[in-house]
Amino acid sequence: MKIAVNKEGKLLIVMPEGRIDAYEAKNLQSTIEQEITPDIASVVFDLKGVSYISSAGLRVMMVVSKRMRQVQGSVALCHVGQFCRDVMDTAGFLEFLPLFDRLEQAVAYGRQSIQEKEYLENWAKLEVIDLCGGKATIIPGSGDKGEALVTGDIKAYYIPGFPKKGSFPRLSPKLNILSV
Repeated sequence: MKIAVNKEGKLLIVMPEGRIDAYEAKNLQSTIEQEITPDIASVVFDLKGVSYISSAGLRVMMVVSKRMRQVQGSVALCHVGQFCRDVMDTAGFLEFLPLFDRLEQAVAYGRQSIQEKEYLENWAKLEVIDLCGGKATIIPGSGDKGEALVTGDIKAYYIPGFPKKGSFPRLSPKLNILSV
């Protein structure tokens, strides 16, 4: 079995090729142990080239998943063939490991997980603004459309200083928060 590994910052992409049986699972585990350094916060298994996976192969993924959870990291799977998918589904793996059709989707999930972990680690450093109903922490977002979840009656969240009573704040395209 061949194992390709690609590091992109705090993201590790593992691309095994061939059969992950009991013997090859040991090689996979050894390779991953060498590559998972303390700075790794997310692991993506690209199983495009894997035709078979044994319980020993599943155990390797379980160990990696457990290790990532201990550091608030993530694990994702992609390109899982039907046989491997059936084995994982029977073992209950698909209930706790996200599965994606494409590598790009799994990598995006991993990057988002890394970003969320960094926000949580630096929560005290983020900007906080006062609103009439409390405080809001500003989490930097992208230039994409944002959204905010308001529980209860949105009319209760009137922000003083808007042109007329009853008008509501707009979402900022730069921040994932209500703009004031």
